[in-house]
Amino acid sequence: MDPTQISVNLDGSYHLTDHLERQAFTWTSLSALATDWLSEWRAGESGPAGDFVHAACDGGVPGVVDVLVALAEMADRNADESGWVGAGPIEDLLLYSDHGLRVVDEVAGAAKQRPAFRAALDFAILPHEIGVRLAKLGVQARLLKPLASGEEPPEPDDQA
Repeated sequence: MDPTQISVNLDGSYHLTDHLERQAFTWTSLSALATDWLSEWRAGESGPAGDFVHAACDGGVPGVVDVLVALAEMADRNADESGWVGAGPIEDLLLYSDHGLRVVDEVAGAAKQRPAFRAALDFAILPHEIGVRLAKLGVQARLLKPLASGEEPPEPDDQA
């Protein structure tokens, strides 16, 4: 059994069950989850909101991009906090999880429609394949390894 289970509920609430700590947490709204996540980051603490966001990114759960948009919009008033969102969970979803290519279209759409999310995305450093896919969708991103002079970016894998 996974020690952390999360769910996004039909009533708009977000739930985390931590089987190791034998605790459960529910946020009644995306705004409440985002507020708690930022509070944990400000305090330099790992807590249930951070665990929820980490599990959502790691699992590529449906609605994860909406969660990241809410974090970015909550953090938009502060450049450092926007950087936490971009170099944190956005980068985790696109670089470290197995779901980056699957959600790239959704990420590009959010970046085009939500300025705070676009600003946070600027802090993420992404692999070439993700950057190429985003560029083809009209969104430029920072790449993990810059292209050498005259080097062409690799073609994306259309299997994703």
